[in-house]
Amino acid sequence: MSVTRMELSLLDIESINKNANKAYNDDQYEFECIITTPKVNVDSFTRVMNLCRKKTCTENWKNIKDRSKSLDITIGSYRVSIYGIHYIEEYFKTDKLTNLPSNAWNVIKKEKHDSEKLSIGCKINLKTENFVDKNGADFGNVLANWKKLKKTFRLKNRYSYLVDERYSVDLTVVKSGIIEYTLRDSNTLDTTEKHEIEIEYVPNILNTDDRKVFELDNWKKLIETILCSCRNVWKIVCIRDIEDVEKFYYKTILNNDSDLDMNIIKKNKAKYRISPNVVSLSMDRLRVMKSKAIEYYVTPKSDGLRMTGIINKNGELYLFGSKSELYMPTGYIFDEKYAGSVFDGEMINQTKDSSLIADYLVFDCYFYKGKDVRNKFFEERLELAKEIVNSKTIVESFNGLNPRVILKKFISNTTKGFHSECIECFKDIDENIYENDGLIFTPNDKVGGNDLYDKNKSGFIKSGKDFYRLLKWKDFTFNSIDFKIRFMDEHERPLKTESGYVMSKFMRCSLSVTYDQEPQPFTRESFINNLNGTENFQQYYKKDLVKEFKPFDPEDESARYVKLPIIDGKIRCKNNEQWNGTKISNNDIVEMVYDKNAEEEYRWTPIRIRKDKDKPNFYKVALDIWHSYYLPVTKEIMTGNEEIPTIDEQIDTYYNDGKRTDSNLRKFHRLCVKDSLFENTIGKTDGKKLLDIGSGRGGDIPRYFEYDAQVIGVDNSVDNLHHQNSGAYMRLFRKLKQNGTNKNYNPNKIVFLSGDAGKLFTNSSTFDLPNSNGIYKNYVKDNKIFDKQHTFNVATVFFSLHYFFKNESIFENFLKNIGHNIKIGGYFAGCCYDGNIIHNKLNENKGVDLVYRNTNGTETLRIRKNYDGNFGKNGNVSSLGKEIQVLVQSIDMIHPEYLVDFDFFSRKMFELGFKNVPEHSKNFEDYYNNQKNNSKKIVLSQEEKSESFLNRTFVFQRFSYGPENIDNSKILNKK
Repeated sequence: MSVTRMELSLLDIESINKNANKAYNDDQYEFECIITTPKVNVDSFTRVMNLCRKKTCTENWKNIKDRSKSLDITIGSYRVSIYGIHYIEEYFKTDKLTNLPSNAWNVIKKEKHDSEKLSIGCKINLKTENFVDKNGADFGNVLANWKKLKKTFRLKNRYSYLVDERYSVDLTVVKSGIIEYTLRDSNTLDTTEKHEIEIEYVPNILNTDDRKVFELDNWKKLIETILCSCRNVWKIVCIRDIEDVEKFYYKTILNNDSDLDMNIIKKNKAKYRISPNVVSLSMDRLRVMKSKAIEYYVTPKSDGLRMTGIINKNGELYLFGSKSELYMPTGYIFDEKYAGSVFDGEMINQTKDSSLIADYLVFDCYFYKGKDVRNKFFEERLELAKEIVNSKTIVESFNGLNPRVILKKFISNTTKGFHSECIECFKDIDENIYENDGLIFTPNDKVGGNDLYDKNKSGFIKSGKDFYRLLKWKDFTFNSIDFKIRFMDEHERPLKTESGYVMSKFMRCSLSVTYDQEPQPFTRESFINNLNGTENFQQYYKKDLVKEFKPFDPEDESARYVKLPIIDGKIRCKNNEQWNGTKISNNDIVEMVYDKNAEEEYRWTPIRIRKDKDKPNFYKVALDIWHSYYLPVTKEIMTGNEEIPTIDEQIDTYYNDGKRTDSNLRKFHRLCVKDSLFENTIGKTDGKKLLDIGSGRGGDIPRYFEYDAQVIGVDNSVDNLHHQNSGAYMRLFRKLKQNGTNKNYNPNKIVFLSGDAGKLFTNSSTFDLPNSNGIYKNYVKDNKIFDKQHTFNVATVFFSLHYFFKNESIFENFLKNIGHNIKIGGYFAGCCYDGNIIHNKLNENKGVDLVYRNTNGTETLRIRKNYDGNFGKNGNVSSLGKEIQVLVQSIDMIHPEYLVDFDFFSRKMFELGFKNVPEHSKNFEDYYNNQKNNSKKIVLSQEEKSESFLNRTFVFQRFSYGPENIDNSKILNKK
């Protein structure tokens, strides 16, 4: 073995040699070294396991045990060991040793003679373990009282490697329960696995006369190799030295020279984070960032581990990450004058071609020579980092590994050249040696945001939180969510295999994420409080809760479920298109990717088990990733080869509820038909006061802003207004925050009310719906919203007019609401099914359901006749109440609608003083045919046309506050 650089204290060396010599001279002694600091976890255990396996191929290492299963039962100084899973299961059934063959178990008496903690984070033990006669008097008394004695149980799965024919490297996965009388009662089998690594010196392990002498240097090198792999470092130093570096770091950032209580500091590490969190580059953030591109720098996001760097008092750079239990020495030595300088960077351990490296890529500097420079702008901090990185250094080499500290390349962005600068960055990614998984856009701001450094603030400034101007772009195809999976029930269906389809069982599973706050309704009061910055609508849990994933934008109730195939009785991850990956157990943390085009409840695919995590992603993180699946910021958008979608196109995506089969149909309805209606109504009025009936969850908020409208929205669903994620008030708040206008916004400019438009608006009780807590009744009453007549320029009702054709009372109340509120010269507009078209098609179909399908043959719409008699012939109240049952697959719900007779409707509107505007009251087919022939023209399939052209628009303009003697034939559109 090569020479070790690991330093041991004189006391360490004395204890090691003393105990090793005893083990060499007397076979009854065992000398072992156990890794204790930090505790071995599944990640460190796996790294050491992989190291051992690799060593068996190239060096003097041999695998002598592989998955050797045993059950240790300890009573006092006696340890009973049962070998083999079959005999362990037999003992579990009976709790009797006497039922087992004599060669299936043995007994030893153990005694610890010496135990010392080493400075490097290990413990050495000298102990004796002597076999005991199972039939002897000493153990016979124990056996006779076996059921009456409490026991400690340890279920072990051991891997052992022989090194230099004298050292046994033992890697053990252990389950250990509470002290109990029986294995079953101890719950040992249900406990969480723990991991142990120990190195034992066994001079005569080969049972020959050639006893292997203990060699301290070789032993040190072996321990160093194991520790480096376990801690994922290349240099081992004294634990006390590492603790001193950690204390120096906190003294630096807290500007505190007094002695710190590190126990308190470690319990509250989150309070002292200084590295701001990057935020995913969503489409909304891209629009804002691109408009301010001159304020940004872009750099590749290397696929490494983000780590903070601190230059210690002696000039050595130490690194630590968010999950580091120990700071990592690098052997990279700066001039001591830079002590107390703190970097942010990425640690890279291998190149694209898997060559091992040790490169620390610096991308920011937070402290310079012990002075806090976070309040300087990024350009200034970058210059300080450049000075330090380019200064003279000393570098220690470790096993051919030469650590490097490199300042990352940053490209300055411009508004006009934004896409070309992204292209340049992508070119750098292709040419450099590192794996990269995205871009980072850093603003020329102070760390964490300029507002953190108000002159009136004193004390420590926590900059380590979400910084919404520090943006990360990542290709959405690599985005995944870590869920906690829970098995529910089994189903059977065909599964595609290499040889075709076979019937297979599937497990339906629920998928959960971590919530740190209780979702509360986002009411008008919540909206106003957030405008004012009080943000008291959030109710945080006392501790994080794991609950089923319920995403929004788009909403998808099925997103919290997945069905996974059961093959040979097991559920596994998918690996290279085959379901032969790691076994999934109930309640595992599973990393999953998403295919929005797959069949519902089969869209999530498990790719790996996250053994390094004890809880799933936070909801906010999962939601950002969810949004990227449906509105991805693609590489083509970043390079300018694709346009950034408009707000309307984005809303169309979100309102599709995750169902993309009718995307073009919805786009046509939203971007062509509704845009035209807004343009030809509120776009033509001098005043911009709008009464939006059936305003839903605020889908037209962008149009309100486009026309600078003052809006009263009325909807009969309180949830549509208050939904904590996608309600109208939450959407309005997000829009204002996105525009940066939330702080000075007049909360009365756009107001959503819960109310029934089939009742009179002049009666405030109309707005007192269940679960509204009187909020909107009082608002209408206190602000006299509908007391004064004819105050609105426009009223709209989109795709909900049919509700008011249920009966004469509702219809008349609705008309009175329109007549009471619209000014002369104002408009009433909307769209819905054309009752005459629906009626005629039902008759042609002889009463059989009208069924509409997409190009794939999937049913999208079903209309069922649920009325008797004629329709539309008499043009009077007899046309009311003609119910149809409508099933729209995208919302998967049957609901009643009522046919609208436009001749009757137009006459009633005329009596109120409204005339029909023929050029804007027409079938959707006219809008389709009149689209401009350009790249933005929306093309519908024949199937989509058939469904869309069941609808028509209507626009009425008010000419009087009552009926006048005008020739109806010149006003009413008979088309």
